Amino acid sequence: MAEEQLSAEWRFTVTDPASGQPILNGITRRRPTVAQRRHVEARHRTCIFPGCRMPAVDSDLDHRIPHDEGGPTSTDNLGPLCRHDHCLRHDNGWSYRRLPNGDYQRTTRLGHTYTTSGAPP
Repeated sequence: MAEEQLSAEWRFTVTDPASGQPILNGITRRRPTVAQRRHVEARHRTCIFPGCRMPAVDSDLDHRIPHDEGGPTSTDNLGPLCRHDHCLRHDNGWSYRRLPNGDYQRTTRLGHTYTTSGAPP
């Protein structure tokens, strides 16, 4: 991937269908901002994979809904995964969802589920 693609951003404008006037402008990014990273790291001090204690500051920020499938780069869609567990998730078909209380429910490709607490250790 070319270096310029790593930091690429898309600018968008949403217009009112009736008037054609802009009602929202924004920028999409694949990479989280520093503020987003800090927010996610404050919310989860460690990797969110079951049993992993790797510090979030040493982990990747994973898009729960992949960016290339329309997942936004937002704090609600990001979670810290250490490099090993990030690869495990994508290479072995694990999925997860964030529960209303901040916990995460993981599902293996065989359908087994595991829940990890969103509370700091």
